[in-house]
Amino acid sequence: MKILSIAFLAIASLVGALPAMAADITNADKKAVVIDVVENGNRSKLPLSPGTTESICSSGCFITAPNGDRIGLSGGETVKISGGAVIVN
Repeated sequence: MKILSIAFLAIASLVGALPAMAADITNADKKAVVIDVVENGNRSKLPLSPGTTESICSSGCFITAPNGDRIGLSGGETVKISGGAVIVN
């Protein structure tokens, strides 16, 4: 029983040390765009200049692309804005 407790504590320590996953979003368009982000019930606007990349949504979120598409992200995705549309990998 003592060994199980030690193993559980070791695993819990490792899980707590893992970094939060975030989605990386890149503006591949030649003009600046603004992405609407809703994370944990908080709405914000994320301006992205051409060619820039930002990390967002460490605890999951919903984004609205410039063309109106709404996408749910859990974190860890690679997102590209191209032609105003969202491409998720």
